[in-house]
Amino acid sequence: MDFIKNFNFEHTRSSIYAVVITLMLPASLNAVSAKEIPTFMGGFETGDDYQWDQFHYNEQFDKSRQFSVVTSPVRHGKYAAKLTVNDGDVFRQTGGERADFLRSGLHDEKEGDEYWYAWSTFFPSDWQAPKDWFVFADWHSSYDEVCQLLQFEVTPDNALLVKVMTGNVSGYQCFEGSGTAFKTSEVFDRKVNKNTWNDFIVHVKWTAHATGVIEVFHKTEEQETFKKVLNLRNIPTLQYQSDRNNPAMPYFKLAHYRSKLNTHTSTLYHDGFRQGKTRQSITSGELYSLEPYRKD
Repeated sequence: MDFIKNFNFEHTRSSIYAVVITLMLPASLNAVSAKEIPTFMGGFETGDDYQWDQFHYNEQFDKSRQFSVVTSPVRHGKYAAKLTVNDGDVFRQTGGERADFLRSGLHDEKEGDEYWYAWSTFFPSDWQAPKDWFVFADWHSSYDEVCQLLQFEVTPDNALLVKVMTGNVSGYQCFEGSGTAFKTSEVFDRKVNKNTWNDFIVHVKWTAHATGVIEVFHKTEEQETFKKVLNLRNIPTLQYQSDRNNPAMPYFKLAHYRSKLNTHTSTLYHDGFRQGKTRQSITSGELYSLEPYRKD
């Protein structure tokens, strides 16, 4: 009974779900190498947000005001998540306005981990370009004063951008500072593709040393092949302060996170999120397949 009393369901429920799914697999599939099976599925196929550890939203209102499970549009399976942010939708005392799903605690990436991730994001036809900044997926460090180490943005001119800040982040306030952190950003689509699913694949070798890898692939639902839009190698991919051997472990957010300068109501949809040890583990049929991908 002590075990049940002390068990932290909030931070382990997605792990419980993964175990249940594994136990339900046919014996023939259980024989498949664990490397071919996703370590996490967060595509809302439970019909709710149970797969995720937390949901950050404006707690002055009911959660359904900012999150619902929909059957259209859907990229994979039966369900997708609809996220809405209105003027003033802040989460407690944090900055920005948001409706974010969070994986944290036991799921944090650590030194030496190597993972593949995939998901799809849908911007509806009435999507408006944001004011200032807008983030729709990110890996955030545990350093309160330092911003995300890897994030996907919509810019004020409605372009899609991926931003990286890793390595020694001593002396930084958010992305500003004069330290030695590795920093880069890449616009990979000049205009948001509206009313269609944008598919993303991310491959990261997580390390605080100069041996890390970040690869990002992107395509729309109508396109047959992915294009590699970011290829970083021999860089640190974790953040640390002073002690390289004690890096911060990042946590992932499937996000709808924007500057408070926005006053309009914005909506987007997420679907299909999965994480695995290999490229094959995140592929479902032709969805998130890199066979082949465009290198141009």
